Amino acid sequence: MKARYGSLAFALLFATASAWADDDEPREDPWAYDQDKAEKREKAAEEEKADEREFAVSGQLAISAERVVGISSTSWRVKQTGTDPKGSVTRVHLLLNENSDVRSYSAPRIAFDWFAMDSLSLGGALGYSSEADSESGGASQRQLLVAPRVGYALMFSELIGVWPRVGVTYQQQTITDAKVALLAAAVEAELVLIPTANVLITLGPTGDFGLIGKINPDGAAKKTDYAQDEFGFSAGLGMYF
Repeated sequence: MKARYGSLAFALLFATASAWADDDEPREDPWAYDQDKAEKREKAAEEEKADEREFAVSGQLAISAERVVGISSTSWRVKQTGTDPKGSVTRVHLLLNENSDVRSYSAPRIAFDWFAMDSLSLGGALGYSSEADSESGGASQRQLLVAPRVGYALMFSELIGVWPRVGVTYQQQTITDAKVALLAAAVEAELVLIPTANVLITLGPTGDFGLIGKINPDGAAKKTDYAQDEFGFSAGLGMYF
């Protein structure tokens, strides 16, 4: 009997000592645990937001309204026997460009650029305008512009980068008594700003250098060579997905 009581007392003493030892061990603070979870969630949200803001990633599509604001200087020359008529036009525009003057590459236009791989973009711009004058017997003027291009976007951070692009610009102009067809080498060196996720702003210099140009007058008159070059600085706004 005494041995049994002794064993029971020893077991009780061991359990008590173990409980005291457990009390001496540091316990995890529930407040610190919750704070750590909150910080992890916040970090994950920031990383997700950064991923959404990242631009020039393979598979992205950018849709932009280009040259909506800017300044441009266009020089032109008609090549013919004798003295060549020539001149230049300087424009400052905000959303609008005078349709009655077709001598220009710069007018608001829509553009599509797809990133075939990180930084490398393939795309182009498309523009169209028309004007009909009822006072001159319904004479009309039209302008169609197609500009395929390739580019390389180099982002310095998620906020800012550069996006140079090269390509060609084809422009067809229809005026009162003739049609004009132009092909130019196009160069753009634009700064890219990403103010928030899926939104981009572009601004920078542009150049269109005439390669081939023809004026095809109505009637029996012969075709005439025509040259048109343009330098400008413009800004645009777009979205990417």
